[in-house]
Amino acid sequence: MFPIHLRICVLATMLTLPVAACVGQSKQVGAFAGGDSAVLSVEQPDAPSTVSDKATSKSIFGVPPTKATGSPAPKFHLIIHANEYGVPLSNGEKLDSAIRSRLTASSFASTALSAGWSHMLNTPPHYGTDSGAFSERVGAVEVRQTTQSIFTYGIYAVLFHDDLRYYAIGDETNVPMRAAYAASRLVVTQKDNGRATANWPLLASIATTTALTDTYYPPRDHGFANGAKAVGLSIGTTILNNEFQEFIGDGLRLLRRNRN
Repeated sequence: MFPIHLRICVLATMLTLPVAACVGQSKQVGAFAGGDSAVLSVEQPDAPSTVSDKATSKSIFGVPPTKATGSPAPKFHLIIHANEYGVPLSNGEKLDSAIRSRLTASSFASTALSAGWSHMLNTPPHYGTDSGAFSERVGAVEVRQTTQSIFTYGIYAVLFHDDLRYYAIGDETNVPMRAAYAASRLVVTQKDNGRATANWPLLASIATTTALTDTYYPPRDHGFANGAKAVGLSIGTTILNNEFQEFIGDGLRLLRRNRN
């Protein structure tokens, strides 16, 4: 078994080649019409290159239309709040946002929490339960999460010409519809021009990231069965993260209200 730092270097080298091949600085076509599109019907704005006050229909699970109004979201943020709209990203900016998302305090906290939970329960990857094993778990979690971010928001987003950012609906819509919408983002996303499409980049990145774990996970965690479990866990984690992003604002507002 190679040391974890050597396996990380090998994986980083593997990622460099497709990144260099896929990423350019050319601008993507079109802009965004605020909230996410639906799989059943989408009403496009009259001028896709500008922010529109036309409602974008999000009919999946009965989610009502929302307007593309408000302020522009920070360019490299992967979460677009209900009072914001997304600005267009070039190929290079997509990869930049994927990398920047891994250089935040919340991402480091997520890595530590995930590694700690895995270490406490001795779940895959099975490095053991001593202090050295915990360091290996931290390294493995960071590699996996960074790999998935680069493939999802960078490489595959560029190849498929998709906008993989999460567009929150906000509290103007009822809770069941918001929950259904958040879960549906696992399989539904939007093209760079705002048209609804299947979320192939996310599904492909989960499969790719899981396959690559064989390069740094212990041998006992290799194989189809272990890979299938890991894919299922990634799918569940993705849905939970979408739900969190959809409702975190409500929770913060409730806390502020209680303090007052």
